[in-house]
Amino acid sequence: MAKAGDGVQWILQGLQLLRKRPAELMSLSLLWMALAFICAMLGDFGALLWQLATPALCFIMLQACHNIDSGKKQDWNSLLQTVRAPLLKPMLLLGLFWVAAALLAGAILVLQLGQETIQSLSNPANQNKLPPGFDSAHFLQSVLLSLLLLCPFFMALWFTPGLVGWRRMGVAQALFFSMVSVWRALGAFLLYGLGMFLSLILFTFAMQPPLMLAQALFGNVGVSMILLASGNLFFALAFASMYCCYRQFFGMPEAMPPATE
Repeated sequence: MAKAGDGVQWILQGLQLLRKRPAELMSLSLLWMALAFICAMLGDFGALLWQLATPALCFIMLQACHNIDSGKKQDWNSLLQTVRAPLLKPMLLLGLFWVAAALLAGAILVLQLGQETIQSLSNPANQNKLPPGFDSAHFLQSVLLSLLLLCPFFMALWFTPGLVGWRRMGVAQALFFSMVSVWRALGAFLLYGLGMFLSLILFTFAMQPPLMLAQALFGNVGVSMILLASGNLFFALAFASMYCCYRQFFGMPEAMPPATE
């Protein structure tokens, strides 16, 4: 069973993993962000497509982390084919759970804030102004409530891409093992979440000088490039630490049985 302090160790181990071959993980995380941007341009259909694909994309990132951890050369063609049959169907089934989580989060926010407020906040034309009568405190409470109610979904989905992809578990079994594993080490995961949050805050402060310099030299284009690069780096760290977490609970994927058709 993981100790509470292991939550910090996952972040530190993820940082060490990222430092081994940063360009590879950052390239994949940049591809992830590009796909997210494309799906966002497709409206509701794009959002549905993104949620369905999330478990498969997570497993691709985890597989890349494993290749780096085990000293293997990154075969990009093989990496992008890791979720082909027979893994495609269970990954899509897991995607349905992501869709359910997104729908639940949306329903909670609509009930708490009202549909008009949600539509106003999501309208690109209103991105620089808040709707009339907007209560920031109530909005924050609603977001926190939705996150709290979604915790069981996060617990059930945390390990499932790796369990389905490497352990070849069925979807229901993977969801159960993920939920139990996270629950038994809840203290470590709470510390992990706090550590990632504090890391993001420190990272944000550290990026202020480069942002001011980019603003002075290149204007908004320079700021956008710095923000993209910094977000890409933090995203890669998140997946590297997620892999280190899986490795502690379930061991190196090399010890798992091969795939069967």
